[in-house]
Amino acid sequence: MTRCHPCGRELHPPAGAARLSLCDPDSDKLEALVARLERHWPGRTTGAAKPVLDDADIVVNATPLAMRADDPLPFSPQALRPHCVVADVIMKPRETALLKAAGALSHPILHGAHMLDHQLGLYRTFFRLDESSSGDRDRE
Repeated sequence: MTRCHPCGRELHPPAGAARLSLCDPDSDKLEALVARLERHWPGRTTGAAKPVLDDADIVVNATPLAMRADDPLPFSPQALRPHCVVADVIMKPRETALLKAAGALSHPILHGAHMLDHQLGLYRTFFRLDESSSGDRDRE
């Protein structure tokens, strides 16, 4: 699993993940996050200035890249092995340039809203909100 440009502290290796590879051009931020995660999952977290994509099963863009039409891609989907899942945390636009490029290469894709859908329950718990105050909307 590769996560490009860590932007938050909520990340954790999912059950069964052998390795979590992070990338961030800011070496201080990268080293701090890798060290923090290493305390919880020793030997399973690595970091690099550029994404290591050749053996990734899941790649997540957690950068602001793709919010604007003229943004460059955070990495090249052509570098991914077949069947690698590509996810983007960006919610608008729903179909980012990265997801379009990955989908055109037949990679399974996950939109930013998919991430939010699975976090709503955690938000409700954290902010002590009940279901009736959530303001949920139907999402695809």
